[in-house]
Amino acid sequence: MKKIDIMKRIVDNPDAYPDKILIAETKDMTRVLTPNKLKIISVLGKNKPENIEQLAKLLNRSKDAVTKDLNFLEDFAVVGFKGKKPYLDKDAIIIELR
Repeated sequence: MKKIDIMKRIVDNPDAYPDKILIAETKDMTRVLTPNKLKIISVLGKNKPENIEQLAKLLNRSKDAVTKDLNFLEDFAVVGFKGKKPYLDKDAIIIELR
């Protein structure tokens, strides 16, 4: 199934996917979707690192900085942890514009 088809189903019936999407206001997303946090999201989706150290190496950033951003993203339920392994906790982020 194409990503656009999945997104259409989610947008048409978001209550059917409560654990798969994050719906947030624009003001919140300006803090969540910074360039560094977007890169974390991208790398988690593509590379699936085993731990924060591996993720930090892939990002060429310090472990402390990556940990801080991961904790912030976890507070918004964008990422989660299975033991020490970070993972994407949502399939989509929908931003309310009004």
